Amino acid sequence: MTTLSPNGAPRQLGHILDRHAAAQPDATALIAGPQRARISYADLAQLVDDHRDALRRGRLCAGDVLALSCANNIEFVVALFGAARGVVVAPLDPMLPATRVGYLEEYPQYPNGQFGDTVPRGGNAGGGGQPGWVLKCKGWETDPNAYIYFTIQEQNWERTCEAVERPEWADDPAYRTATARQPHIFGIFDEIEKWLADKTKYEAVDVLRKYEVPCAPVLSMKEIAYDPALRASGSVVEVQHKERGIYLTVGNPIKFSDFTTEIIGSPLLGEHTDDVLTELGYDPDAIADMHANGVV
Repeated sequence: MTTLSPNGAPRQLGHILDRHAAAQPDATALIAGPQRARISYADLAQLVDDHRDALRRGRLCAGDVLALSCANNIEFVVALFGAARGVVVAPLDPMLPATRVGYLEEYPQYPNGQFGDTVPRGGNAGGGGQPGWVLKCKGWETDPNAYIYFTIQEQNWERTCEAVERPEWADDPAYRTATARQPHIFGIFDEIEKWLADKTKYEAVDVLRKYEVPCAPVLSMKEIAYDPALRASGSVVEVQHKERGIYLTVGNPIKFSDFTTEIIGSPLLGEHTDDVLTELGYDPDAIADMHANGVV
């Protein structure tokens, strides 16, 4: 665990915070959390002040080590900015959250797996309190790709129940919360698979998206290559190569508002040798001699 130096980069962060809080108090400083909550520079500065006052009441001072939970991004950033002002000393150990004692109960290994010397494999599990799994769709018996990935979100549980035509789950004490659902999460997935039995993966996703259920079809390599959405977004692009002809590759995942990346074929070996030599000042006869003597 390391304390923040008042002469290091965190001091600069504190300066940036103070400057923006004064100049643009309502500007967004952070967008954090699953709900995409926004917090302004002024509010962030106030959080730092609140932490400072709490520390003083607890008779803590600069130089003391304060172990803050890093589960909340805002808490961690508040700790950093507070340390930059010399009023909070924060741990910089990135493994601190991993020191939590006990099982990660949001994962299906608990209580369904057998714990020995190692943690059981998680398979297709999601986690973080949002359990997910690969579920069978119509045709799975003969099509190895007839599946979707389905995620159950706590904040969207009621709409998820509506989507899979099990509205009674929404108010059932055995299903109402993530904690209540976890002991029989695979039973829930089994019931959802019954609803999926007469739907292709694409039909299922079309229905579930209307209820904002996080899901996606499992695609084969061929389906990925010819998926119209991936083509339209530039995620998969066709490239013309002088020798290979047309081939598929991955597009630029970074999108810009006023600039479109062009993916082009790679040059051939030695294709631009003469151009480079010409730019360096060699005349055609000298370049021809280099080729004749095997220099290039």
